[in-house]
Amino acid sequence: MNGAKPRRRGREEVGSDGSCTSSIYISLSSTLPLADQIAEVNRLLSGWLSQLEEPFDDDLDGVFLTECRLRGNQRIYCYEILEKYPS
Repeated sequence: MNGAKPRRRGREEVGSDGSCTSSIYISLSSTLPLADQIAEVNRLLSGWLSQLEEPFDDDLDGVFLTECRLRGNQRIYCYEILEKYPS
């Protein structure tokens, strides 16, 4: 992975309605080839989902990219667990 070290920061918060909002920020070097960025994001997301206190329900919830920005030479991705079909 060209010595690039991904940084990640995850959080779980409880909303006012008692629902759990979860997100993770992943920061990768913008010089990392796209295929390597995708593989690293996949690896980090899989690890994050396996460590959640409440199991991820694939039937009800989805992992969505909600933010992507460039800061210096870092690409910062924010993924959130959101309801697939909100009422």
